[in-house]
Amino acid sequence: MFEVYPHPAMIELFALDGILTYKKGRVAERRADLRQLQSLIGTLGNEHRGLLPSRWLDEVLDENPQSLQGTALKRLGDRLDAVFCAYLAWHCWRWGAARNRAFGSPDGGCIVVPSVRGATP
Repeated sequence: MFEVYPHPAMIELFALDGILTYKKGRVAERRADLRQLQSLIGTLGNEHRGLLPSRWLDEVLDENPQSLQGTALKRLGDRLDAVFCAYLAWHCWRWGAARNRAFGSPDGGCIVVPSVRGATP
């Protein structure tokens, strides 16, 4: 068991310039970034990247953030976080040190982030 940090992992895994602001900020920006996150997570569902399709996943990826507000908007972000964090655990298990990078040390504590830029599936 280990803790994952979605934002640095998203930056690395999806080659983003910065974090997606789907948790805080103006509602319009949160909605747009939720939609972008749905699209990015959808790219993980191929034979090389490992995210298996399911009815529940389809529902989460297809839910329209533009129609949500308040707790419903937060709930969508939490569900996407859950999918992404589970994917990160799988990614670490599947690829080990070949496609993950640890910052820190096992003795002092560390975080693990996918390191896939330039990697081929």
